[in-house]
Amino acid sequence: MTISQDPSAPLVVLVGITGLQGGSVAHALADSDKPYRICGLTRDASKPAAQAFAAQGVQIVSVSLTVDNAANVRKAFEGADIAFTVTNFNEHMDKQREISEGKLLVDTAKAVGVKLLIWSGLESLSAISGGKYSRVGFFDAKSEVTEYAKKSGVPLSLVEAGYYATNIFEAPYALKKQPDGSYVFGMPVPASTQVPLIDVAHDYGIYVRAAIEHPALGPGSEVFSGTLTFVRRYHRKVV
Repeated sequence: MTISQDPSAPLVVLVGITGLQGGSVAHALADSDKPYRICGLTRDASKPAAQAFAAQGVQIVSVSLTVDNAANVRKAFEGADIAFTVTNFNEHMDKQREISEGKLLVDTAKAVGVKLLIWSGLESLSAISGGKYSRVGFFDAKSEVTEYAKKSGVPLSLVEAGYYATNIFEAPYALKKQPDGSYVFGMPVPASTQVPLIDVAHDYGIYVRAAIEHPALGPGSEVFSGTLTFVRRYHRKVV
């Protein structure tokens, strides 16, 4: 793992560097043949994961990414060439808070003049289902932030995560052992449904790095991780 300290290298600000997605992005950028300076944001800089990144050359900044802390959030983003942003709905289960904090990240990235904002978004299940499924705040909140970011004018790349492969070990859809020794993974979808799985910790950051480095991507791109298809301005390219 090599993280540049050269002032001429692009500065990448990573939200949630101690989380699965943020940590994956940090590792992927460090493994790139291109130099990057990395600033990792976390509420608790004393976490072992934060300390491990600091020992490898990451600048760790402790900051709470909440609306009432907007001034300090902006300070944390100052000088960024690229920003990776993600929100944690499961931490509070509050759709409006998720939207407000997501918009804060977009506004901050635009205010400091990033050349590329990468947002970890999701699709609106309410819209996709024609309103049939309206209590899916986890998806709908992120989708609302995506639309806000698109309209903001900030140079945006959307990198959506596929279904976490680790979910097969977690309720409510965890593997269930059958009497014959086999396992069943049950989801409320037709048996023919194809689900894009991703090992987030190891692979998500590779898609983010592609959004930064791949000549067909960059601002205006939509990258769906867990698949082989990258989408940019409605033109499909298989990488």
